[in-house]
Amino acid sequence: MPAYSNQSFASIDNGAQLKGRWRVDSIGQRAVNSSTPLLIAFDESSRVGGVAGCNRFLGAYQIGAEGAFSIEDVRLTRRICPEPVMIQESLLINRLKHVSRTQLTSEGELLLFFDNDEQPIRLLPDSTALVNGAALSQTQQARARG
Repeated sequence: MPAYSNQSFASIDNGAQLKGRWRVDSIGQRAVNSSTPLLIAFDESSRVGGVAGCNRFLGAYQIGAEGAFSIEDVRLTRRICPEPVMIQESLLINRLKHVSRTQLTSEGELLLFFDNDEQPIRLLPDSTALVNGAALSQTQQARARG
């Protein structure tokens, strides 16, 4: 797990900073099973969705002052998959429902914090993705290039 204390951070002020598709790299201290990619996409109108492993999810997000952030009204499809995939999916969805703040690192990672005492959900730009048929935002393309 990377040490976040050596990085500089920026708060999220608007949906344009989140816009695009992100790949979940870790959930707290748990690395994501790379054979089952977890993807989260944000748009500028406070919608969020993605692939939680087995099922797709949709919801809404809210940006508050000083990095405050929440994901609400999460809805899932109801497919059944192998137990390890379902366990990882359940962990991600439960953590997303409890996200309370977010930050961008100087390396372009998006961190979703769900508890002050825990490591965040760590997302990386998905540089190969298209969201709603449109290319990644210029901000996200720059983050993906490093």
